[in-house]
Amino acid sequence: MSTTRYNESRPVGAIVGDVLNNIGCLERFQEAKAIEKWVEIAGPDIASITSGVFVHKGVLYVEVTNSVWRQELHMNREGWCNRLNRKLSKPMIRKIVFR
Repeated sequence: MSTTRYNESRPVGAIVGDVLNNIGCLERFQEAKAIEKWVEIAGPDIASITSGVFVHKGVLYVEVTNSVWRQELHMNREGWCNRLNRKLSKPMIRKIVFR
């Protein structure tokens, strides 16, 4: 195992990102961040009618408990996707599926 020395200081977040990438966990960490940000952008009212949020291969899946809300969210899925990607450090969600 080789070690890399840095002559200049680096932000802790950059170091953590490097470590997560090196051990193969960066993508899972970013997926967890996307789920956290979904709850933030959805707000408490919409978050209360959604559950089972998960990410698989760049697709965010959101379970919606009410069919009327599911249709409403589905019609604006591109807007939700854009808002979510703006909140992430790098865009990683290419599609949102409301089920």
